[in-house]
Amino acid sequence: MGMIERADVTQGSAYEITQQEDWRAAGEVLVHLRPTLDVDSFVSRRVELSAKGLRLVAVKRDGEIVSVGSFTISPHILHGHEMLVHDMATRKQELGCGYGTRVVEQLERIAKDEGCFRVFVHTRNASGFYERNGYERYSTGMVKTVDR
Repeated sequence: MGMIERADVTQGSAYEITQQEDWRAAGEVLVHLRPTLDVDSFVSRRVELSAKGLRLVAVKRDGEIVSVGSFTISPHILHGHEMLVHDMATRKQELGCGYGTRVVEQLERIAKDEGCFRVFVHTRNASGFYERNGYERYSTGMVKTVDR
């Protein structure tokens, strides 16, 4: 399948995923970002992840999910709440078609509707995408893996 023209993005609007079958389809898209993701395990953990606040937004084209964002809304000590975007992925053949921007726009609507003062994103490779969508570089991230 070839690239989809940017004008075709109007047929897909972003929505929050609530159905298990869409959760599976979202996992299949997230594998593009997280190749070691076990989709069956991801789906089997849906109830647990949802109970801990993980939510998904997606865009469909021709009935198929083509772009996904995962997020949580967390309390903030000064400003009430903030949205943390954990993962954003688009099917490789759909990159550059505007679907990721649709997901970001939906995430921002949710953040506004739920009283978040900001949307926070950690990214290694997609800073240009976020900058094109109005985001600015903010801080230096630090990470340490915890033994489990």
